[in-house]
Amino acid sequence: MPEFSSTTEIDGTEPAVHEEFKIEESEEELNCLSFGKKCTGFSEAYLLIQKKQLEKNKLLKEIARLGHEQDKTLAFFGSEVFDLEKLLQDIGQKEVAKEHLLELKGLEIILKRMWAALHERDVDVLDMSGKLVNDEMLKSVQVLKYINEPGVSEPIIKETKTPVIYREGRLIQMGLVIITVGENEN
Repeated sequence: MPEFSSTTEIDGTEPAVHEEFKIEESEEELNCLSFGKKCTGFSEAYLLIQKKQLEKNKLLKEIARLGHEQDKTLAFFGSEVFDLEKLLQDIGQKEVAKEHLLELKGLEIILKRMWAALHERDVDVLDMSGKLVNDEMLKSVQVLKYINEPGVSEPIIKETKTPVIYREGRLIQMGLVIITVGENEN
């Protein structure tokens, strides 16, 4: 039976270490810390701590990079689901031939599954259309243009071209909107 250490896998093999994260100890490095003398237990422990810190920092950078890639993918997926929903709403307002009703219903079911997948990953896709404009909201949207309309008393988002998307409460995609303002504002 193989002996197990804290780095031994359950099957008795040593864990696979990606070459990018592997740091080899050398006698030269150990001697450097002890000024050419035989290393003491303290200098070996210090060197090991430093190396583990480097490994940890590399892993944290890789985790952050992968998290950013996931955010970009989820933002893209969220935008596509948003666009699909708008398209299905437009189709639903038109008269659909009986032979296409089943396909339309199928698309609506798929859309619900897509929304569920986003919600399971704590992704919120926000349509800003119809909302009053405030300073906090302006931090999460880019205004494509302002439209002057008579009778508008407060600025309001007329249309959301791209939704605002949050993941776990963090903004991962700014929205693109068109704002309607009164004729004397802007």
